[in-house]
Amino acid sequence: MKYFHLTIALSALSLLYFLLPNNEELYKVESINKLFDKSSSFSRENKIVHLSEFTEKYSKDNQIFLLETSGKSFLSGRECCAVESAARNSGLYVQFLLLSSVLNLKLSNCTYQIFHNYPNVSFWTFTLPTVFAGLPVDGLEEKINMSHRHGPTFLSDIVRMALIYKFGGFYADTDTVFLRSVRGLRNFMASEVGSEIVRDVCLPPNGTQKIGKVNNGHFQFSKGHPYVHRLLKRMNKEFNPNSYFRIQLGPALTTRAVRNMFRMKIPLTNMNGSVLSILPDYIFSPANWVMAKATYWRKKARPAHQWEELFNCTYAVHFYRDMTRKARVTGNRLREAYSYLGFKHCPLSLYPFEQF
Repeated sequence: MKYFHLTIALSALSLLYFLLPNNEELYKVESINKLFDKSSSFSRENKIVHLSEFTEKYSKDNQIFLLETSGKSFLSGRECCAVESAARNSGLYVQFLLLSSVLNLKLSNCTYQIFHNYPNVSFWTFTLPTVFAGLPVDGLEEKINMSHRHGPTFLSDIVRMALIYKFGGFYADTDTVFLRSVRGLRNFMASEVGSEIVRDVCLPPNGTQKIGKVNNGHFQFSKGHPYVHRLLKRMNKEFNPNSYFRIQLGPALTTRAVRNMFRMKIPLTNMNGSVLSILPDYIFSPANWVMAKATYWRKKARPAHQWEELFNCTYAVHFYRDMTRKARVTGNRLREAYSYLGFKHCPLSLYPFEQF
């Protein structure tokens, strides 16, 4: 992929101002220019960063983990957006872990920009023996190595829980845009799909939203939390590497573990507690996952105030990669949630659109 010189990039961003619907002000233009100015340009050098392995000595008190488990050595535009928005808005230190042992800055413009411009982001590699050491997962590494069809998905589902149990912190999927600080959210999981409730307050009283499943895409737990320990044991017991069921370690399993540990009856409801909170779905998923594409890519224009109403109680927007991966981002902020949010929360990641 080609990198663009700084002057070309800024000219293109200026041109977008006139091309975007309603001629709205380009969000964060000054911030974009300042961040670009801190870099020499879009480098054409063959830059390979050899990554250190993440261990206890690199762990921090207030941290968020994001994972890349396919083996590729760079970030896509949408992955960059998750990292950049977390660095800008989450209030946490961003730990991005890759299965790859190198980070290739020449293959992705946004990877290069984030690496050079955000001091509160670190990139690491990881290995299963190190991550699994001391955890109740005997034999799980062998099972993962046996899985083929959905190996990266299984690996991600397991490693995210292992990291949080071992080091503590926040985890988020890489198809997320952070809108505000999540630093105050502790020991929680969120609803995958819940019943509609009136949002008089963004964190409503216990028992006011019925919950279908507990999502494993966004959560936070303290180091050594008993629920995560139980979930890891359950994963080790139930994981079938020969299964074609891609989400066997996902929301259904996390929900069973919650019910078992806390002796909860169906249907589950939202709850706020010191040991575990189950947050309403709209905290991270203001759109039902089935309707994600239709909600976030509109056929008719949605003015800014309507986007703001949709995201009013949302800390970070989950875009459900599997449902929206083929939807194009063009910069149309009236019809595309990624464009509306991207100019405000991940400006370096959004451009060029063909890489997003």
